[in-house]
Amino acid sequence: AAEDLLLPLLQMPDASYVDVIVPLMTAILDNQVQALEYAQEIHRQMTSILFSGKGLAEIAYTLSMLIGHTVVLTDREHTIKALAVHDNEDVATAEILRQCLLPEVSLRNSQVIPYQVLADAYRNQKPTYYSWKLASGQRETLFFPVIAGREHYGMVIVLGLQEKLEAARLVAIEAATMVISLAIIKENAITEAEDRLRLDFYNELFLTGFPTEENALTKARQLGLSLENKRAVLVIEVEGLEILPTDLGKRLCRTVERVVSQNNPRGIVVNRGQGIVILLDYGKQLAQEEIWSRIKKFTYRLKDAFTQEFPKIPVRIGVGELCENVNSISRGYHTAREALLIGSKILDDHEPAFFLDLEAYRLLYDFKDSNGIRHFYQRTFAKLLEYDEETGNELTKTLETYLLCGYAKNKTASRLHIHRNSLNYRLKKIEEIMGQSLDEGVHLFAYQLASVIHKLLS
Repeated sequence: AAEDLLLPLLQMPDASYVDVIVPLMTAILDNQVQALEYAQEIHRQMTSILFSGKGLAEIAYTLSMLIGHTVVLTDREHTIKALAVHDNEDVATAEILRQCLLPEVSLRNSQVIPYQVLADAYRNQKPTYYSWKLASGQRETLFFPVIAGREHYGMVIVLGLQEKLEAARLVAIEAATMVISLAIIKENAITEAEDRLRLDFYNELFLTGFPTEENALTKARQLGLSLENKRAVLVIEVEGLEILPTDLGKRLCRTVERVVSQNNPRGIVVNRGQGIVILLDYGKQLAQEEIWSRIKKFTYRLKDAFTQEFPKIPVRIGVGELCENVNSISRGYHTAREALLIGSKILDDHEPAFFLDLEAYRLLYDFKDSNGIRHFYQRTFAKLLEYDEETGNELTKTLETYLLCGYAKNKTASRLHIHRNSLNYRLKKIEEIMGQSLDEGVHLFAYQLASVIHKLLS
């Protein structure tokens, strides 16, 4: 009956109760003392690492040696802070690393580890296992949250387990978590201080520039930056938001950093709060034509990444003039912002805005406060506007769409979601109302100019 109920029923030997219970309790207490001494030794080693000025990399290495497996340390944003590969790891662990960790800056972006596994480990505040089914066999991965008080600071991830870790090794990890949290706090504080210094430098570089090129390069070198090469400036903003919410800004930044690391490894990504700025590096020798070809390829790859990862967020990209030296970066930044502004009024479907393609529109935009410019649209489209107001039709929108589509009737009809015959009827009606043929270039130019001015001023 005891076996059926899985009860630990023991049959006593021919001995007194004391003779049995004393050795048993002694063995249990000895095991507990050994576990406590082991945990204390782990804590001592980890604390010694921290106090000696070493960081997360050394902690990961020591923990890996103690438990005999590969260890990954992440922060609360799931960004990998340290990785220690154990010498005895097998092919299966190498496969996990190849599939998941090494290509990713953040595990949040991983296509292999389900994000829910990370979330569950944090929510439950206890170790969570995840099974990998690989060609070389099944392996377990341990996710051990780093928690101090009520704060989550990161995660200890142990790879390549053929079975769940024994209690003693879990004790080692638990003993290390307090030191890991302190190390993460320390590294975050250093990183935040460095980021503030860099942001101050970038703000001056972008907004006003430096008195001399040498002054800018010297300050850049002090911050570990190299700005001697030709650069392209891209500005990324979310339509309708003057300041990016913190979480959205971080998510956008991770996407940008991944695309930059894959396509322009020497590029620099700056999160300015209002938006994200990219400084692409194109060396000193490339011709302008080749540079612009590469800039356009990069920009559309970035747009595709935004479309895939943020399909419902209106992300816009502005590309400024090419910067031949560090002192022209400020102009590159301002022209990228201008391209964003003008592109938001002229371009559809959140197409990237290249300043060089929009420079003619900028000339018109510079005169936006002129009364003559403001009244030109009203005078040119007066008859159509009056007709639409009286009848409730949209002939003005039809004409502007026809102009935007380069006089292509099929494209215009598709954009307006009407049949081509309906479009032909509308265009004929427009000619009647305006008293002018839409086939005459001089009239089309006036309509085109008025339409552009209206968009720039809207």
